[in-house]
Amino acid sequence: MLKKIITTAAAAFTVSLLTGAGGTQPALTGKLMYHSYSSYEARDSRLYVYDCKEKTSRCINDEITGVYDLMNGNFGCSPDDIVFMGLTGTGNNADWNIYRYNLRFHTLADLVPDSGLREEDVKFSPDGCTVVYKQGRWDHIGSTMRYNIAALDLITGESRLITDDDDEESMPYFTSDGQSVLYTKGTGADSGIYMKNIYPGDEKCLYDPDDICAYYPVVHNDRICFTAWNRSDNHNDGIFRYISEYLPAQAVITDPGFNCSDACFVDDTDIIISSSQNGHYDLFAVNTDNDAKTELCDVNSQLNELGADYFDCDKYYETAEGMKNWLLGVSGQMPEGGDVDMDGKITVRDYCLLGGQ
Repeated sequence: MLKKIITTAAAAFTVSLLTGAGGTQPALTGKLMYHSYSSYEARDSRLYVYDCKEKTSRCINDEITGVYDLMNGNFGCSPDDIVFMGLTGTGNNADWNIYRYNLRFHTLADLVPDSGLREEDVKFSPDGCTVVYKQGRWDHIGSTMRYNIAALDLITGESRLITDDDDEESMPYFTSDGQSVLYTKGTGADSGIYMKNIYPGDEKCLYDPDDICAYYPVVHNDRICFTAWNRSDNHNDGIFRYISEYLPAQAVITDPGFNCSDACFVDDTDIIISSSQNGHYDLFAVNTDNDAKTELCDVNSQLNELGADYFDCDKYYETAEGMKNWLLGVSGQMPEGGDVDMDGKITVRDYCLLGGQ
């Protein structure tokens, strides 16, 4: 594989979470989903949804049966629609599967039942009609597991591979237009951030320098962030932003003394990250413009809090109300974000996809 060789002056962009914060701290009024565990190997992960406005929390593990070690949750088009990965079985017979759960009606669905495959890292498309995930299957010829990126149509139930090669691919995330998927290619120091159209198309390398581990891409509008080692000789993780092929890695949050990983966007400037600065992973809200930061003490514990995802409920209810008024002819103002399926118009289908009541 021809790798893009990139040299980043990370120190020039370094923002330390240990320095004093300034400016306005991010305001969180939506819903925050994350998982908490003692260690990945302990298989004791619990998935939480925290209402930042009401300051109430619910543990999804306590609401379902038959699945445990829940993690890596992701919101769909409504604050009630989530997907996540979880284990079934025990010991060597434990298998990862992906699930969809409705927080309002308490309905759980195994998205790929009886597949005989391993499914992880599930994420919604922007219109909520498709999920992408990491699929693992045994290669009898090579006598090894192969991991590629797959897509599942939630309407038809049909699944297909987006990538199909010998490299391990994981942690997929849709672009904002729903036409392409970003993902991690490779493992450890031989990993990078790549992108591919969900339909047949060429694979594009965004960031893959030698001797650097890069993973966990996330997207908000035209912004892309990912986690990567600070340097080849400092394996603490930092949060980086992809700008262009000429500046593929601008450091956002890094520190040589601890890890900063698992970014999720709140809006164009605010992100939530997991940082190990307290000796274990805790969640922090960070304003990337002025380094203002807030430790999320209401959700942090002595365990490891990771895999955050945030849903802007205020924007959702405003959009849903605007769509209803538009469709009923009460308002002549087309609501921003109302074209959920991105077909150029707002219809009842868009309102249903948004989960409007």
